[in-house]
This record gives sequence, C-alpha cells and structure tokens, in this order.
Amino acid sequence: MTGVTSVLKSAIEYIEPDSDLDDYEPPMLNVQSVQTQAISSSLLPTHTSTSFAKKADLALAFSLSHPEVFHALEPIQTQYPDLCLSQMEDAYTMRVPPVAGVEVKERGGSYNEATVQLGVWCAAGWRN
Repeated sequence: MTGVTSVLKSAIEYIEPDSDLDDYEPPMLNVQSVQTQAISSSLLPTHTSTSFAKKADLALAFSLSHPEVFHALEPIQTQYPDLCLSQMEDAYTMRVPPVAGVEVKERGGSYNEATVQLGVWCAAGWRN
C-alpha cells in the first residue's frame, strides 16, 4: 500500500516545471490512510445475516490547509460545528470532505472482498 500512497501523493503534489515556487500553495487534495478508522455505524448498511463494517484503505480528500478549501468550509463549520462531512468517526477525518476512496489488495487478494469494502465505504459516504 505504501507504493500506492506514494504514487497518489506524487500525482497530487506535482508542480509544473515552470511554476514559481514563491506562489506555491498546498495541494487542494491530500491522501489519507483511513484503514483503521471506523465508519459511523448509523451509516452502515444493515442485513439480518451479515455485518458490513468494512473500511477502505485510503481516501482522497480535500485539504483543509488549502486556502480555497479552508475559506469554503470555515463558515459551514462555524455555523454547524457538529456537522460531519465524511462517513468516518475520527475527529479530524469527519470534518474533511472525501473525494474518493481507494482499496488496495496484495497480489492474489480477493477482488470481491475489495469491491464490497469499497462499496460499503462509498455507500456510507453517500448516505451521510
């Protein structure tokens, strides 16, 4: 998974060769490891025979350190301090709007398991 994280971060943080570094802003998106973070149980699908507490490995999310993102979210978070912008229960991640989830499996890993994990993570986000 470290390789996938590195590739994603490199793509997000790419700076045009001719850009002026004095004008550098942090990237609008960042990569976050969410594999240990629980999805809010109220957002998980339910079925009588199965638990769906699945998690994604990585999330691409808007970066709160980017000025445009910060200025867009600050009034919302000030007016609604308890508003969760993601499906995660983590105190920081719940305030960061996710863009996409990424599920990584080792070679030989189950495609069906990965699809279910990512599907549950995405469905919880849509339900939020």
